[in-house]
Amino acid sequence: MKNIPGLPPCPAELNEPQYVALLFTNVCSMCGSLSRSPVDEMLLVRLCAVCKRDELMFLRELPKEVHELVHYSVKSSLGETFPEMIQYLAVAVRGEAEAVLDKFNDLVDDEDGEAFRAWVAQRKRHTAKRRKWAAELVNYLATLEAQRADEKKELIETREAQIKERLLKLGWAPDDLKFHPYADGIQQWHELVENPKQPRPLTDRGKYPISALLLILTLSLVWKNLYVKLEPLLEANRESRLEKECANRQIYRRNALDNLLRRIKHKNPVLLKVKPRKSKPLYSYYDSRPVAQRDVFPFVQDALELPFIKEMNEDDVSVDEFRKALDEHQSEIETFVAEWQDQTRTHLVDLIRAEDKKYPELLQPPKNMDPEAFARLSDDQKLLLRADSLFYVDGGSFNSSIKSVYGYEKALRVMYPRCTDEPLEPWDPCEPEEDVLEVPDLDMIHRYPAAQKVARELLADLGKPNASFVEINQVLYSCERCHEKEPKEWTSMIAHYLEQNQISAKVERHPTPPDEYKLVYNNVHARGFYTDRPMIRPVKQNETSQTEVPVRKCTLCMKQPVSRSVTLSAEKMNNHLLEIHWVTKPELNKHYCTPASSELYAYGAQPGHGYERSEPQVDDEEVEADNNLEEEVEVEVIYYPSTFEDDEDEDEEGSVRSEETHF
Repeated sequence: MKNIPGLPPCPAELNEPQYVALLFTNVCSMCGSLSRSPVDEMLLVRLCAVCKRDELMFLRELPKEVHELVHYSVKSSLGETFPEMIQYLAVAVRGEAEAVLDKFNDLVDDEDGEAFRAWVAQRKRHTAKRRKWAAELVNYLATLEAQRADEKKELIETREAQIKERLLKLGWAPDDLKFHPYADGIQQWHELVENPKQPRPLTDRGKYPISALLLILTLSLVWKNLYVKLEPLLEANRESRLEKECANRQIYRRNALDNLLRRIKHKNPVLLKVKPRKSKPLYSYYDSRPVAQRDVFPFVQDALELPFIKEMNEDDVSVDEFRKALDEHQSEIETFVAEWQDQTRTHLVDLIRAEDKKYPELLQPPKNMDPEAFARLSDDQKLLLRADSLFYVDGGSFNSSIKSVYGYEKALRVMYPRCTDEPLEPWDPCEPEEDVLEVPDLDMIHRYPAAQKVARELLADLGKPNASFVEINQVLYSCERCHEKEPKEWTSMIAHYLEQNQISAKVERHPTPPDEYKLVYNNVHARGFYTDRPMIRPVKQNETSQTEVPVRKCTLCMKQPVSRSVTLSAEKMNNHLLEIHWVTKPELNKHYCTPASSELYAYGAQPGHGYERSEPQVDDEEVEADNNLEEEVEVEVIYYPSTFEDDEDEDEEGSVRSEETHF
C-alpha cells in the first residue's frame, strides 16, 4: 500500500485487504454482490442498490444532538452552499449510527457528566479525523480517475488515427471519413471509431505477454471484424457526399449563369424611374433607392435550356470551366435574351390587347420625365407599364375567391419558382429540383379583366386614368367608402374593391327564406353610389399609437352569404350599419353585439374594448420622375466555398464567402 503514491494510509476501521477490496473491486461491502456504485469515502462502504435502501438512513432520522457524533456523507453540492440542508441530504450507515445513538442514550441515563463530555469530545475528534482523511481519499480517487480518463482518451485518439490511416491506405478519401452530425451512420461511426466503450488497440504496444504470431492473428482479426462494420457506413457516407457535391456544383454553375444574366440586365437602362419620396411608407418593401420598372427579362431557368449550358450541366463541369464558357458564349446569350424579351413582351401585350380597348393616351409619364427618354419607349412597353395592365397567375393566389393582382413584373416572378442559390449544408437533404428548374408556361399568366375594371375606376377617381404602375404604386391609399382605413398598396386596394364587389353580388343572388327579412348590403364601393365622396385617397403610413375604445361587432355581416367579422368602435359601427345595411336605429343583439375578449386580440384591453388607430393623414406629395437612367452599379454574386472542405482551406483562391444581392 505504501508503494502507491498519493494513496491515504489504511484507516483503523479496516485492514489492508479490506481497504484494497473497497477501492479496487466492484463488490458490495454489505452483501458481497456486484456493485457499480462508487466508494463512499466518508462512510467507507461501497453498496449495491438494495443495501443502499436497507443499510443507510437519513441524518434527519437521528436527534440533532447526535449529528456531529456520527459519520455521515453528503454527495450533493447543496450541502456546501446551504449548510442547513445537510440534515435532509446526508446519510449514515444505519448500524453504526444506531450504535452511537444507543451509547449516547446510555451515558445520558447514567448521569455521569464527566464521562459523557469525554465521550462526546472523543466522538467529535473521531468524525473530524474521518472527514479529513476522506477528503484526502476523494482527491486521490479524483486524480486516479483523471489519469484513467487521460489514458483512455489517448488510446481512443491513437486507435482512431490508426483506423483512419488504414482506411486511407485502402483507398478511402479523407472526406469519406468525415461524418456530419446528422449523417445516417454517425451514431455507429461514433461508437466504433470516435468513442468506443471498450477501445482495443490495433497495434502491439508491448502490453500483451503472448507470442508474436498469436498477437498478429489477434490484431488482424480485430481489424477484420471492425472493417466489416465500417465499410457500409463509409460507402453510404461517400455516396451522400458525392451526391451533395454534385448538387452544389449545379448550384454554383446556376449562380454563375444568374450573375451573367444580371450583368446583361443592368447594361440597359430602366424603362421608368421615380425619385424617393419624403413621405415614403415604412414598409420594408420600399427602400431608399428610386423605384424603377424594367423591361421583361429572362430568368435563370430559361437560360438553363440553352444547348451548350445543358451539355455542360450534364457533364458536371467545374465552376471555373463553366464561367469561362459563359464568357466565350456571352454574345450568344445576349441574342437569346433579346429574343426572349421580344417573345415574352409580345405575349403579354397580346393578352392586354385582347379586349380591343382604345386608349386616348397610351401612357402618361410621371411628372418632369425627360421627353426623349419617354419617346424611346415602344408602344408595347408603354402598354405594359400602365397601372391598369393587370394579370393573375394560375396557382398564384392564396385566396380561392379573389385572385391576386399583379403587374407584369410581379406576375413573371410569381410564375417562376425561386431556385436554390445557397449550397447544401452536409445535413441538408439532397432533393431533386426538376420542378423548380422547369421553365413554366407563359399561358399560366392571364389578363385580369375584373381587376382592370376596378383599376380604371380608381385611376379615374384619382384623376390619373393613364398613369404608370410605378407612379401609382409609390403611394399608399385608404378606402373612402367603408370602415377599412388601413393604408394599402395599389394592388391590395384593387383586391379590396374586388372582394367588396364580390360580396355584394353574392348578397344579390342569395335566396331569402319567406319568414326572414332580406339582408340589405349596399355596394358602397360602386363608383356611382356616392357622388360627393371619392373612392380612395393617397395617405401616409399610419402611426403606431392606438387608442382603447369600446367596440361592437356587426351581427348582420356574420350572416350568410357575407360571413365577415366586422368589429368597430360604437360610432363607426353606427355609420357602418346605416351606410351598409340601412339600419337607422341599431339594436343590441339584433344588429350588433359585444364581442368576446378572445375575438378581439387586444392584449391588455378591458372586456368589450379594443384598440383603434386614428385615420391616416392625406399624402399630397407628388411622384416625380427620376431622369437618371444610367447603368446601375453591377453587384456580382460571389460563390460559396464548398461546405465539405476543411476550415483551413476556406481562404484559398476561389473560395470567397457569398453575399446575397438584391436589385
